[in-house]
Amino acid sequence: LLALPLEVNDARRSVLFPSSVSEAYAFSAISGYVRRDTLVNGVGYWLKFSGSGLVPLSGYPYFGDTVGVVAGWNLIGSPTSPVPAGTVLQIPEGILTSPFYGYVTGYGTADTLQPAKGYWVKASGSGTIVFTPTAHRK
Repeated sequence: LLALPLEVNDARRSVLFPSSVSEAYAFSAISGYVRRDTLVNGVGYWLKFSGSGLVPLSGYPYFGDTVGVVAGWNLIGSPTSPVPAGTVLQIPEGILTSPFYGYVTGYGTADTLQPAKGYWVKASGSGTIVFTPTAHRK
């Protein structure tokens, strides 16, 4: 479960993650899992690899601060810097009906949204979540 943590020139899965053994899948509340050839900042993706390891990426920091959500489950991405889950602003207020869930060897709640990770979150309707990465707080 990952997200694109940088703004890159070529966001095709085959360029960013050539060692992956699957396509990248985003989630749509209407269509379910949807294959995506090009990754977008702010979106979470399922992507399979044959083993653990690091994937080097180069690009510019992604400081995006808004992600749209719809009613039901949403698979969102994180920005370049960590974001404490408790600081996420909800528009309208109270739209999120679950904690953020990440995946490592199983699902677990996330206290902090980490760079390059994707997260599930449930919303009661359409809206926006806004976050400010830790590195940019005053």
